[in-house]
Amino acid sequence: MKRKTKVKAVTFNGNLWEINSEGSGCFVGIIKRSIEQLEIMESHHNKVFIMVFEIRHKANNRKQSSADNSHISACLKQLIRQIKKHYPVSRVGYLWSREREKAKHEHYHLAIMLDGNKISSSGKLFDLIRVTADTYNLSANIPKNPSYLLTRGAEDHHSTKQAVIWRLSYYAKVRGKGYKPSKTNDYSCSRLKAKQTEQAE
Repeated sequence: MKRKTKVKAVTFNGNLWEINSEGSGCFVGIIKRSIEQLEIMESHHNKVFIMVFEIRHKANNRKQSSADNSHISACLKQLIRQIKKHYPVSRVGYLWSREREKAKHEHYHLAIMLDGNKISSSGKLFDLIRVTADTYNLSANIPKNPSYLLTRGAEDHHSTKQAVIWRLSYYAKVRGKGYKPSKTNDYSCSRLKAKQTEQAE
């Protein structure tokens, strides 16, 4: 997981994907785990909805950097419960990475992957994210172009998937990693298992 690279593309399951490795380079393990979870979601669903966002400490909660990731883990756990409560989804794929540079306080880049047959727009989902983050005295921020709909068999499937992987490769950037206690993780992701025998939904 600690291997770094500055190559422009990585191979996963026989396919070559361009990545954003400019500057500090990327951690190969994070990139490949991201692609793995994305492809596992595709094995279950013919449409996969991906949304990216950021979570930061609120201004009144920035006294010091967190020693661990317990706050983001608790927030994400609650968010997944809320997503399953509001949408008829059976699984949630996710990825987050911890980043801290010149600021004294870390922030997190997150991605959520859902059944695209059950959700296809980001508006209501972001409201759910924002309210959940607020419960933990955190602030959720949405970037430009935050969502993607990956549809198996569509003409734009490969180009959309490439765009998602390029976006997620930023989460693997070496820059901003490592400013943490030794036993605190720089990232985490879901541990979904691929669908083996039955046809995908």
